[in-house]
Amino acid sequence: MQIRPADQINFINKNRLAWSADVLMSFYLPIIGRDAVALYQYLTTSDSVRVSDVLNHLNIGIIDFNDCLDKLTAMSLLDVYTDRKTYQLELKSPKNPNDFLADEFYSRLLLSRVGEQAFEKIAEYVQPFETKLSKKFSDVFKINFSGTVESIAEDKTDKDGFDLTSFQNIMRQRHLDFTNKEVDVLRIYELADKYNFDWYDLFKIAEKTANANNTINIDAIILEITKPDQEKPDLSTFSADERQLIMIAKEVEPEVFLNSLKSQEGGFVTKQEREILLRLTRLAVEPEVQNILIHYSLIQTAQSSLNEKFVDRVANDWKRNNVSSAELALKRIESFKENQISNNSKTNNNYKQNNSFDSTKSSAKVPEWHNETTKNMTTDQDMLALEKLRQEALKDIQGVGD
Repeated sequence: MQIRPADQINFINKNRLAWSADVLMSFYLPIIGRDAVALYQYLTTSDSVRVSDVLNHLNIGIIDFNDCLDKLTAMSLLDVYTDRKTYQLELKSPKNPNDFLADEFYSRLLLSRVGEQAFEKIAEYVQPFETKLSKKFSDVFKINFSGTVESIAEDKTDKDGFDLTSFQNIMRQRHLDFTNKEVDVLRIYELADKYNFDWYDLFKIAEKTANANNTINIDAIILEITKPDQEKPDLSTFSADERQLIMIAKEVEPEVFLNSLKSQEGGFVTKQEREILLRLTRLAVEPEVQNILIHYSLIQTAQSSLNEKFVDRVANDWKRNNVSSAELALKRIESFKENQISNNSKTNNNYKQNNSFDSTKSSAKVPEWHNETTKNMTTDQDMLALEKLRQEALKDIQGVGD
């Protein structure tokens, strides 16, 4: 509900308020802006006031007024309550400079607004405060990285807000890093707040969508969070070889999978191929989908190396069609082959002669990338190599868990 000019505002527990104009100007103004600071200062001098009087005094409109309220509530300077007839505002004291800079989120937010040089000057004014007796999250809770957090102290409530410390600890445990720490941390806080994630649930998504170079991909996290749920095809609809391939695709990292397939023929993973995989990861293509794409490129189309243009065309088609699992990727390939056979049957015998397809001679719309020479088979030798790869991956996974 948006507050209107005719509405009346009352205040709660205002006599408990303690604030410093210097703190507001130095620490909060760069983040919330002059209008929000002016509104806060005005409200601290008022008892019961009509909104229209506030607008006239500050020379702002009702839209700006509501925007300022949102900023004040976001920075924990204000809480707004309503019974749909009246509004009650509870003003809160700003953090003291020490607590403000000790807050990971607030300090990084301020740094992002004022820059490093100005931030250092602001920090110079902060003198050591009294000895802090408050316990850290890690002092109260025992963290194990199997996904559980056990309380050490009894009758303690959960820690408010997002626990970046634990998030970073498990990042180091799993050898992950930020792409740009100053930016990533702020966006991590934003995602946790917006989607109500705790630190571990958000980390699991960050780990799943990490770049090939083990850095966090914020855009991929957002895509993973917001993507619609898609029902996976029943595994019974796949052949035994396809089920084996699906299992391997889900267990093995794309670069490991690619290296295994190429080493069978005495090849190796090139720098360009690593860049292709890194780009696919940045585009939030699931690792298992990347593996099916790798298999399709090298085995079924008999290419010796990943072709950048071909991979991009396939990946683009799969992204447009929400292909988010190995099962869906195989079904997409199957549908293309069915369309190819159907359309080629209406033309001459070129398909039988060289397994090619001319899309310009058909009225049916076939994805451009599918007009490649294809070979619809996986040899026994290929499957033996894949099984060996799967067993090695399982050993690696078990080793990590030990």
